Amino acid sequence: MINLVLVLFIFLKPPPPLNRKEPKHFIIEKLKFDAGQIAKYEDLIANHRHQIREKDEMIREYKHNLYGLLASDSIPRHVVDSITLAIAKIQKDIEVIHFEHFMDIKALCKPAQTKYFDKTSTELQHIFQPHRPMGRPH
Repeated sequence: MINLVLVLFIFLKPPPPLNRKEPKHFIIEKLKFDAGQIAKYEDLIANHRHQIREKDEMIREYKHNLYGLLASDSIPRHVVDSITLAIAKIQKDIEVIHFEHFMDIKALCKPAQTKYFDKTSTELQHIFQPHRPMGRPH
């Protein structure tokens, strides 16, 4: 019986994602970066990730404080507004960091590569979005 279940599990599991490349490799391939550009791009990525991690941690702390208020019997509205505005400000900062990261990537492009960047730019917002498993709340 266990063998049958195992066989069914192996054959009926969903297929792996369709050849989804890591965003870094997608950018390198689409923009046709050379070795020097790739090294500079790696530095941009490290800096970008560091900035985003810091902002994500700030959001987590604010959310911890916000939901910690639920244990109180009386929650002043101005406190909730203050915390949610701080979260919104950080989210705005994150979007600016992402945008500036793309501008930095564009600055790495040689004149002949900017046409590839311009063509790819409409895809960038979708490439870098986190993919959530189905059924998981947003």
